Amino acid sequence: MGIQVLNNDAALDAIIRNVEYLSQEDKIVIRKMVKNLSESNPERFKNKGDIIISKL
Repeated sequence: MGIQVLNNDAALDAIIRNVEYLSQEDKIVIRKMVKNLSESNPERFKNKGDIIISKL
């Protein structure tokens, strides 16, 4: 996962719908990646990142 997922609405929707089924380890990795992206470019990724993190 990376910038491509946050830029692709269909991929973002799929993650949001399915994140509850991920293992705890996968959720930790995704949280770190999304947080790093959101912090590196908040204007572009913070809103979408916050949505994903809220579902974790």
